[in-house]
Amino acid sequence: MTPDQMAELESHINLVAASIIVLQAIMGIIILSVCRRIAKNEVELGDLIRQAVDKLESDLPAKK
Repeated sequence: MTPDQMAELESHINLVAASIIVLQAIMGIIILSVCRRIAKNEVELGDLIRQAVDKLESDLPAKK
C-alpha cells in the first residue's frame, strides 16, 4: 500500500474508533439513567408494600 492509502486507512480507523467511544459513552449515560429510575421505582414499591401491610394489619381483629 502506498503511504497515502495507509494514511487514509488510518484516518478511517480513527474515525470508527472515535465513533465507538462516543457510542459507549452515550450507552453508559442511558444505562445509568435507567438504573436510577429502576432504583427509584423499587423504593416506591417498598413504600407501597409497607402501606399495604400496615393497612392489612390494621384491618385484622386485635389479638387478645
